[in-house]
Amino acid sequence: EIIWTLLTVITLIFIALPSLRLLYLLNESVDPLITMKTIGHQSYWS
Repeated sequence: EIIWTLLTVITLIFIALPSLRLLYLLNESVDPLITMKTIGHQSYWS
């Protein structure tokens, strides 16, 4: 049972670490081509 749990944890870490790295790399946009501003209201969007 411990082996199955460890294999699952190792697999999740193996998937999560590159994904988190890519997420932070994509979040750092230096000079975007366009900027969008969206305001959300409870019943409609503007």
